[in-house]
Amino acid sequence: MPNFINFGREISLQGDQNHPNVPIQFDRSQVTDGRALVFSRMYDNVKSRLAKAYDQHRKFYNLRRRDEQFLENELVWRRNYVLSDKAQYYTAKLAPTFVGPFIIAKKLSPWTYELKDSNNKYCGVWHAKDLKAHPPDEE
Repeated sequence: MPNFINFGREISLQGDQNHPNVPIQFDRSQVTDGRALVFSRMYDNVKSRLAKAYDQHRKFYNLRRRDEQFLENELVWRRNYVLSDKAQYYTAKLAPTFVGPFIIAKKLSPWTYELKDSNNKYCGVWHAKDLKAHPPDEE
């Protein structure tokens, strides 16, 4: 089916029908108005199915996506990416998911932020998906 949609003909799967020295001849008499109508319907069908698949993928991708913006000098937590180390008897599974708090030193783009710790030490550039707002102090 994909080959028919792309090239307008089905491929031959039997090896004895293919001759490498004989050029492929395309018979233009086969192309009729009826075949053009079939192609038009097939194209519309494929287009609608691709649109439906796009909508489904977009829905699942955006299901848990947070669109959060942070301001400079705001406190945030950042995701902790660690690896297990057998030699040190350290299991990443038991490590904290977020560490911090860190201060946003600079907003580089709507999605990337430069962080510093409480001692004004540079802590790298992080994507917004890896940051979480620090909760306000409860009194």
